[in-house]
Amino acid sequence: MYQIQAKVTKIEPTETSGVVFVYFSNKDSELRLEIPEKINYFKIDDEVAIRFVESDNSEDDDRLFVLGYIFSNKIDEKDHRIVHISIGGLGFKLIFNNSDEIPILKPKRDIYIGFK
Repeated sequence: MYQIQAKVTKIEPTETSGVVFVYFSNKDSELRLEIPEKINYFKIDDEVAIRFVESDNSEDDDRLFVLGYIFSNKIDEKDHRIVHISIGGLGFKLIFNNSDEIPILKPKRDIYIGFK
C-alpha cells in the first residue's frame, strides 16, 4: 500500500460535458483526477487520503474506491516522477517532486485507489 495525504486545491470543468478535473496537492506532489461530476464528492480545501493498493478490498470509510490501470511512470526533465493512470478511460495524473521510485506504481498493471 502507498498513501498520499493531499488537499483539494481546484475543481474545474473539462471539455467533456459532465466531467470535471479535481486538483490535489501537498508539499511533495500534485495530482489531477478526471471524474464524472455525478460522483464528485470533493470540495475545495478538503483534506483527502488517497490509497493505492493491490487488492480489491475497500475500507469502510472509503468514499470512492476505483480500479485503475497504470500506463506510464517516467521521470521528466525536472527530475519529477510522472505517473499516468487510466480509471475507466478517465485520467489520473500524479506528479511527484522527486524521482523516488514507488514500487506499487509500476506501469502496465492494475491498481486499486481508495479516496477518504
